[in-house]
Amino acid sequence: DRLNVLGALAREQIAEAIRVSDIPACVTGGGSMFRVQMKPEPPQNYRAAFTTPLEKQCTALVLDHLFDNGFILMNTCSGALSTPMNQKHIDHLAETLLEGFRKVRKHVKEAS
Repeated sequence: DRLNVLGALAREQIAEAIRVSDIPACVTGGGSMFRVQMKPEPPQNYRAAFTTPLEKQCTALVLDHLFDNGFILMNTCSGALSTPMNQKHIDHLAETLLEGFRKVRKHVKEAS
């Protein structure tokens, strides 16, 4: 139950970081899991989940930024919380993602 509450908090904070950074992304997941997708809306089917080259680049930017700051997520930008984690870890993850999302915003503007 505690991890599910932390998972909901993580998704809320990630969604807020997306809003603040003003990028076309969303966060999905349930329980203690989450996934950041470089799409403005959560995909509802496999066609909508197809990633474009720009979305792949943006995901790679975020994953590299997270790795450089001590976080390892799956190559789909998916993560799962573990029992030792607490709100401090979630706050740090959200702050680090915000920094990564700002890099994405810059990259998207440069690619336009």
